[in-house]
Amino acid sequence: MNLPRSVPNSKAARRPGWWLAWLLLASLWPALGAAVTLSDNTCKDSAGDYSAIERTWQAQQFFTDAQGYSLTSVTLPMLRYAGTGPAQLDIYSDNSGKPGTVVGSLTPPGSYSSTLVLTAFTASGITLQAGTTYWVVLKAADAATEFGWSYTLSNDK
Repeated sequence: MNLPRSVPNSKAARRPGWWLAWLLLASLWPALGAAVTLSDNTCKDSAGDYSAIERTWQAQQFFTDAQGYSLTSVTLPMLRYAGTGPAQLDIYSDNSGKPGTVVGSLTPPGSYSSTLVLTAFTASGITLQAGTTYWVVLKAADAATEFGWSYTLSNDK
């Protein structure tokens, strides 16, 4: 079972909890073919949210299947609690069950809601290798800004 991770100062710290709700629109483009959704549990009820600030990151592990993909977007159920700065969403490699090195950064949306809504980040040039573990990592780009990333009590994807 994959658990949400709070990652203070870029080091993963295990926290009891449940799947963070998210959609990896691994609108992933396989080498040939149309967009594919790699993981989606955004239709599940929210059980609350975890705070993401500049020094406390939120992370969720995910896996690719036997095929490689070109990532085009990731959608998170999230809100902005404070500040005016942007969210930073990155894809990390896996380092023994925690985020390793940055594989790529996604483009943040132009605005954020103060209520929980699905928020899309777009990607370009992020290639995900077949059969590989990755991490989606959310943090605030500055110390004055705080975001919430919703989680669900369901492990269904």
